[in-house]
Amino acid sequence: MDSVIQFEGTIYENGYGMIAQKVMRDKKLPKQSKLIYAYMCSFAAVDKNGERTAFPSISLQCAELGMTQDTYYKWRKYLVDGGYITIKRQRQEGSRFDKNIYSILAVPVKPTPQENKEKEPYPKNSGTENPYPKNSSTENPSTENKGTNSNSFNSNSLNNTYKDTLQDTENKSSESSKQKKRDELLRNSLRGKIPDSIHEILSTFTNNFQEMYDWYGVLLRAKDKVAKETDQLILIEDHEEIFHESLMAAIRRIKTDSSINNHENYLFITIADNLGKYFSKLERSNAKENSSLYYDWLNEEIQ
Repeated sequence: MDSVIQFEGTIYENGYGMIAQKVMRDKKLPKQSKLIYAYMCSFAAVDKNGERTAFPSISLQCAELGMTQDTYYKWRKYLVDGGYITIKRQRQEGSRFDKNIYSILAVPVKPTPQENKEKEPYPKNSGTENPYPKNSSTENPSTENKGTNSNSFNSNSLNNTYKDTLQDTENKSSESSKQKKRDELLRNSLRGKIPDSIHEILSTFTNNFQEMYDWYGVLLRAKDKVAKETDQLILIEDHEEIFHESLMAAIRRIKTDSSINNHENYLFITIADNLGKYFSKLERSNAKENSSLYYDWLNEEIQ
């Protein structure tokens, strides 16, 4: 494929964008937020071939900006709340995974409180509501995967869903068919609350809704354990592929090895081990990249 390099030999040859003075002169906008905005704008126009560029992942953005993920989400939220950018998730054609679509708004439109809850990611210290609160954990995996699941729905909503399902199917079929219908509806009620690729795996390989619910809780606790050990903010949405691969690896063994008696315990150990290796490697890579970055003007505030 032929290429056309614009501004060859200059700082513009890899791509460039346009930045609005209104944003950069907004005294209510922290300078760290302006840094993120300027970074985003540099990707908003064209690349060296005159085509729209692919936007970097959260991990790469943090590495190139010299920020932790907590810090990045904290300051990016000012841009969303100020109506300067919007972030939407979109499924790529032929892919099981979503990607973020960042829109830089020419006319700022501040989101409603409800839109903030629905669209923003869930950093630990950004002020947004985290749908996956952490549970306390122990070093023993057999005790760590017990208790209340950490997820985006509560017992009241679950009970209401169950009651509605029961009423809808009560007079339509036998007790066994009603139970099957209830289970199917309860599984579907989790759509949109957990990533689609994870929902597809759990829905396919678990025997009923309760097992699906429990296994997702195991995955979340494995994630939280690795996040604590590596001191990283880990969002399933940003690393959906490694979660998909880790979950499938554990389920393949569970379904083919009859010697595994405690499925939840094996699931937890396998997922935590795979995630631990992946994020430890990612952390070392980010640390190596960050060692060559210098931001004197933000040195005191960016951590």
